[in-house]
Amino acid sequence: MGDALEKQDFEEGLTELDRRYFLLQDLVWEYEILCRPDGLITENDAKLLFTATHEHNFSLVKYDQWLKNRRVKGTGVPFNEIDVLLCNKPTPDEIIATLPTIPRERTVIEPLGRSATTMITDRTKSHDRKKKVEKLGYLKKLQELKNKRSQNIKRRKSIEDGYKKSEEEKKLEEEERKRREEEEERRRLEEEKRREEERARLELLQKEAAEKQRLKDLEVEAEAVRMQEEAMKKAVDEEMRRQMNEEERRKREAEDAELQKQREEEERKRKEQEAEED
Repeated sequence: MGDALEKQDFEEGLTELDRRYFLLQDLVWEYEILCRPDGLITENDAKLLFTATHEHNFSLVKYDQWLKNRRVKGTGVPFNEIDVLLCNKPTPDEIIATLPTIPRERTVIEPLGRSATTMITDRTKSHDRKKKVEKLGYLKKLQELKNKRSQNIKRRKSIEDGYKKSEEEKKLEEEERKRREEEEERRRLEEEKRREEERARLELLQKEAAEKQRLKDLEVEAEAVRMQEEAMKKAVDEEMRRQMNEEERRKREAEDAELQKQREEEERKRKEQEAEED
């Protein structure tokens, strides 16, 4: 509970600081409008500022008290003499003091003569006319201040609205920037994924081509081995046939030599036999 109250007090304090700050800006501007050549304003103009600022809560008692407490009465009023009083909100007691009081019962006065009465009446009317003219001028000046203050409030509101609009535009621009960045990031990721898939596909094609080439090389190597084996087998067969032919030739030559030897032996024996017969 205590923390909540402290937070509420803090927020109220900030709100009050904002109110005083913006009100002070208006007051400086209005004070400069009422300034005399010496840079000061009159006590009546100060009353005008009090009235325009506090409006229906304006306390004449408080104003009179301020006049009474001035060091040098009737002199020009600098802004730093009234700025705090202007920014302060009237207290409940000061507001109550502004309420009209019940008039006291008038003392009965003996009637005057006709000439004295006429003179007093004329003087009173003249005084009332003077007061009325002064009041009309005062009210006109007060209305001008109120109109200028209203214009200043509208101008500040327009500036604040422009600031809010600028903030909204900045927010929209920031959202658009984030959207573009997200879109660019999405495109970058998609492009990176596409390149990765393309690289993987090329690697797969290269592996398949390498595998096909390896199989082809194995087939060529197997064919070469087969042809080499066939050539070796053919050479072996040729060698075996040559050897067989050579063996048969030697065998025939041996047989022929044996037959020749037998014939020669038979011829020798025949000759010997013929010789013996002779």
